[in-house]
Amino acid sequence: MLGFFKPRERLAVAFGPPAARVDVPHSDIEIDELFSGYLRAYESAWRAFPDALPLLRSLCASGHRIGLLTNGTEVQQMAKLRRTGLFDAFDVVCTSERSGFAKPEARAFAVFTSELGVEPAACLFVGDDPMKDADGARAAGM
Repeated sequence: MLGFFKPRERLAVAFGPPAARVDVPHSDIEIDELFSGYLRAYESAWRAFPDALPLLRSLCASGHRIGLLTNGTEVQQMAKLRRTGLFDAFDVVCTSERSGFAKPEARAFAVFTSELGVEPAACLFVGDDPMKDADGARAAGM
């Protein structure tokens, strides 16, 4: 099982209507082949923005603790951070898979700030999803 979805469920989300008009196969072998191709393409596209690592290093040098809270799976997120060269820039990486709580749930942010060793009110949370990241962080007191 990858993440919280089985391959068939993940394919239905990724390729199902109204997305790419790809028929999801019915046999396990065809599903595995399609998902493997999707996963290879997805992983080959992992890139960090050129200014990401310098920014994270600058924040760290200024005395800030840096953490990552993600709804992604533990293995995949760690692989992504290693491949992009960002792994060592974080003091804490907290995945919903490991904590048992997903953004925007306040408990996900509570586990994260506890592991990071900061109070929520002293934390600035940056994300790309207005509901899961911004609303969730605000609801958690960030």
